[in-house]
Amino acid sequence: MNSELKQAVHNRLRSLFLLLLLVSMAAGSVWAIIAVPAPIVDRMLEADIRQESELWKRRVILHMEDPEKAFEIGAVSPFDARYLTLLPKTSNVYRFRMLNRDGMVFWSTRPDEIGEYESRSYYDTIVAQGETHYLHERQSPAEVDSANQLAAVTQIEGQREVAMIYVPLMRNGHFGGAIEFFTDIPARRTTFIYRARLSLSVLTAISLLALSFAVFMTFSANPFAAKAALCAQQKRTRHSGRAVAPGPGSPVAGRAERVAAIQSLSGRAV
Repeated sequence: MNSELKQAVHNRLRSLFLLLLLVSMAAGSVWAIIAVPAPIVDRMLEADIRQESELWKRRVILHMEDPEKAFEIGAVSPFDARYLTLLPKTSNVYRFRMLNRDGMVFWSTRPDEIGEYESRSYYDTIVAQGETHYLHERQSPAEVDSANQLAAVTQIEGQREVAMIYVPLMRNGHFGGAIEFFTDIPARRTTFIYRARLSLSVLTAISLLALSFAVFMTFSANPFAAKAALCAQQKRTRHSGRAVAPGPGSPVAGRAERVAAIQSLSGRAV
């Protein structure tokens, strides 16, 4: 009876462990589906925008009459200005501005910014060293120019996801200035996050189904295993308590026959 109790307790503990494992995996999967895709998507968007920024820079430079002179003197010609104002309408950039080596904005799609200086430290420590600098911020819809209003725009808490990237212009290894591009990314970001969550949901569902099947098989096998062990123990008990009768050819049976014969002869002699 003691062994049966131990077996039952062992089965209960194993079943409880498997059930807790299933619940914890389900909770962890839900958390992963919600929290994991956003950082991964942000990394993917940063890599894409870094590549696109090189194409935007080429479009700006190739359509300017003398880009090196423009960045050196801090001014653009009327012909350049006409083209530059059209760039936001033909690309994913909703606004951009050009800065000289000192950080002064000498042209921008927002004329009121011309003459301002970039005071943030990364312009001197990163951009001026020839490295592209990427920023991802949330800004109010009023900060996004209406020139690039998309039909499908997702707003998060009244703000929009905006990516800003500084692309340096190097001439013979020397820093000549930079172009800062602004692009609105909520539509792409939302689409990528949705696809990533959908993929994770499918993979998680398959894993949980497989684990649930294993737990179900374990639960189903426990009663049958316990019943089989109990029957085997009962058979051993009955077998050990049963008396074994001597067979006709055994030594015990031979001695009994000789004793009976001697007793028979003694009775006849008397």
